[in-house]
Amino acid sequence: MPRVDSFYFGTIIVDGKKYANDIKITPDGKVGEKEKSHEITKHDVDEMILLGAELIIIGTGTAGAVKINNDAYVSAQVNGTEIVAMPTTQAVQEFNKLARAKRKVGAIFHLTC
Repeated sequence: MPRVDSFYFGTIIVDGKKYANDIKITPDGKVGEKEKSHEITKHDVDEMILLGAELIIIGTGTAGAVKINNDAYVSAQVNGTEIVAMPTTQAVQEFNKLARAKRKVGAIFHLTC
């Protein structure tokens, strides 16, 4: 599972690679850029569920500006997957802790507001 090395406003470094756009880390360890948005949708959550996430960490930005659609929460609940949302600084720490513990965790990190 990848490790988030650092995060600061507008930039995240994962396993030594720098990203300047929002990213997602799938439960199978793939890191990819996510379309920049201030919204997490059912589609975003369902992608993680299909890849086996038991838990999805959502970094809502430095000021917590990202909103999670209600249908995303409903889909997670129906599928027995937990969503944990918090500002990205804390979300990075939580993701690294859970990844070290070998949990099937997915993550979506918003890098700005």
